[in-house]
Amino acid sequence: MVSRLLPVLALLAVLPPADAQAQVLVPGQGVSVDIRLGEGGSWIAEDIEVLSRPRSLSLRGPIEALDVEGSRLKVLGRWIRFGPDSTTFVPARQGASLAAFEQWEWMEVKLTELGTPEPVAARVDLYAKTSRTVKGTVTAVNRAAGRTVLYVNGFPIEITRETDVDDEAGGMFTELFGELKSEDLIGDDPGYRQIGSNLFVSGSLRPIAQVQSSFSLAENSDDVFGIGEPSARAEMMAVLPGGAKLFAQGQLRTRYELYRTEDVLADEVSTDPEVQLRQLYVSAPSLLDLPIGVTAGKQRVRDNREFLFDEYLDGLRVYAYPLQPLVLEASFFAPVVPLRDRYETWKDLLLQARWFVGDDWRTNVYMLRRSDTDEARGRNVRYYGASLEGKHDFLKVWGNGALLRGEDKGRAQDAYAWDVGVALRARHLALQPGVSLSRAKGSGDRDGGDATSNEFRQSGYHDNSSRVWGLASFRHFGEALDPELSNLNIVTASVGIRTASRFSLDLVGHQYWLVELTDQLDNVDLETSDTPLSGGSYDVGYGADVVLALRDVFPGTHFTYKLGAFVPGDAFENSAGLAWLHKLEFRIDF
Repeated sequence: MVSRLLPVLALLAVLPPADAQAQVLVPGQGVSVDIRLGEGGSWIAEDIEVLSRPRSLSLRGPIEALDVEGSRLKVLGRWIRFGPDSTTFVPARQGASLAAFEQWEWMEVKLTELGTPEPVAARVDLYAKTSRTVKGTVTAVNRAAGRTVLYVNGFPIEITRETDVDDEAGGMFTELFGELKSEDLIGDDPGYRQIGSNLFVSGSLRPIAQVQSSFSLAENSDDVFGIGEPSARAEMMAVLPGGAKLFAQGQLRTRYELYRTEDVLADEVSTDPEVQLRQLYVSAPSLLDLPIGVTAGKQRVRDNREFLFDEYLDGLRVYAYPLQPLVLEASFFAPVVPLRDRYETWKDLLLQARWFVGDDWRTNVYMLRRSDTDEARGRNVRYYGASLEGKHDFLKVWGNGALLRGEDKGRAQDAYAWDVGVALRARHLALQPGVSLSRAKGSGDRDGGDATSNEFRQSGYHDNSSRVWGLASFRHFGEALDPELSNLNIVTASVGIRTASRFSLDLVGHQYWLVELTDQLDNVDLETSDTPLSGGSYDVGYGADVVLALRDVFPGTHFTYKLGAFVPGDAFENSAGLAWLHKLEFRIDF
């Protein structure tokens, strides 16, 4: 399999890279482009907004010249013919011809026949908004060294480094139907390299090394464990008719021990190479030109805080958006080739209503219902939840809350969890310093011996990881402890700096308390005994993280270093040591 992957990586290495600002633009997408006129009347893009669906061509701007006798007008430096089937709409004026217009009035002309040198107007309207805008469908994107030209219905528009390509605009469509390629370990996904007009490829190498020390929390133990995890990925996206996409992602990964001392409790590591088909799906933002979209196949399912989802699942997701920006979703996930053994018996139905308030704010309510065919486990549960997240200039806020009901291991479930936070960033200062404060809580089991469990368990698809202001994502509840949000009350504060898109440093602190007294500490990264707590104190301890990220150390080479520490509190039965975690992550893009 390695020999098969090498030619793909070699191809990616020699292909010219996609312009970083334009990598989200592919043939078949609808776009709205604000332009300025360059030399010779050329069009230069200032701002590009990705639209939900392909659309017909229209030009918006002032009437630069008017030739009534010749039945034509000039807008954005282009002469437009007014044919026998063309119509006008001029409120409160008499007449339905070009004579009803005046030079330098702002208008919009919708085009029907795109012949040269003068296309034919379908309809001409007055328009109050004074912006020079071209709307239409991307027909080609020609990328060369230092220059990218976007063709909208055949008309060329130059993209420069100053062009704002807003892949969050119509952002719900990028989120719902976009290709979610990586875990975002370091900044954004790598760009594409283009083959022809409709095929795009990318790839990366991802060596990761991790060393953990004293994860048994036993004093004076010889407990150091190191592991390496190199991987290679290749990805392909094909643009299909009607704006649909076919996306595929494969990964070759292996793991090996770097170092192990005699007191380490970690399981033996298999060094067998692992080949994974992580994603293979078809996505269409519109069916039969209706406001209904679908994504079918193995796909990455993720929410921004990864509170509920961050996993590659086999499924069918259907979205309805006739009331846009309200999006209704019905999704079903069933294992076909599950990437983890525990998913083999799970089937999940997700019903969700999301409200996209502009590009940067959204809220949603959802219900996740699971059917588990494992008779011993029997995790037949339901989650009812809601979330809010958004940002504006210096401010970012988030909030997640969920109720857990149903049955797990024969016990009825009656639990809850929430996670809220706020972050501030001084963008106008040189190092753009930022701070954040958050609190999260999962309900604990009040009586472990009764028929009802009140201890919250997350979905099993969660990851609890994302970025705040920095370039690298990190674990919200601590790199070393990394707990699931059950029976814990966690306060987290952070400070950080960032220089544009090249460097960031985050310092993060956590404090942990039990919600209900117990002698267990489940679902954490530590390798402790089954009952490490005394059951007599709520004080679990403290955590501290340092997250350093560097992008483009060399072109296409990115680096992250994470240092995590956990200081046990009085809840631990015996005097415990200090747990450390060191993690190096590289990404080399092709």
